[in-house]
Amino acid sequence: MRTVSHSEFGRLFRAKVKVSSREKWLILSFEWKLILEVRSGGLHLHGLPARVDSVRSTLLAFGAGIPTILVLLWTWGYLNSYLLSISSDGTVLIAAMSSFIFFFTALIFGMLGMLYLLDFLTIRLQSRYASDLAVLNLKEVRLGKFRHTLRVSVEKEINLPGYKGGRDFLLIVAATRRGLMSAIGPLLPATTSPVS
Repeated sequence: MRTVSHSEFGRLFRAKVKVSSREKWLILSFEWKLILEVRSGGLHLHGLPARVDSVRSTLLAFGAGIPTILVLLWTWGYLNSYLLSISSDGTVLIAAMSSFIFFFTALIFGMLGMLYLLDFLTIRLQSRYASDLAVLNLKEVRLGKFRHTLRVSVEKEINLPGYKGGRDFLLIVAATRRGLMSAIGPLLPATTSPVS
């Protein structure tokens, strides 16, 4: 484990190693265990130890779930009373169904939104407890909308599990185009331009 002062941090992004050609939904990016740190000296790959990741997952679940449910229950009470006051005898069932659909849809999207927000707000804290895995060289960038593929090679291996050495691999990064390009722009080889 390492301890890092706040002044040492570069730009931090969620990342995972691409192992198959089939892409999962971006919505699952809160499960990605790697953190890519872009510093002026290069790309640093960090990983969360299993214990830290389990604490992170638990805190994110409670931190996203409890406030979302409390806000929805409060909102749902007002929505139900309003729908029941404007509905006649024949439309009570429609009002009740609309209310349930609203509640469960808002619960799912509210929890996902809170998970992303909390993960984004705590990524610096998480990187304090992350282990250094490798220092990477950037070879190529393929830009997507919010998921980007970086072809990288290992410049210095620190503790990269499963790495056999001597080969490039693909790293998938969750970020905005502008945020990623402003961070890695100076690291791009002069002959390389990002592919969209």
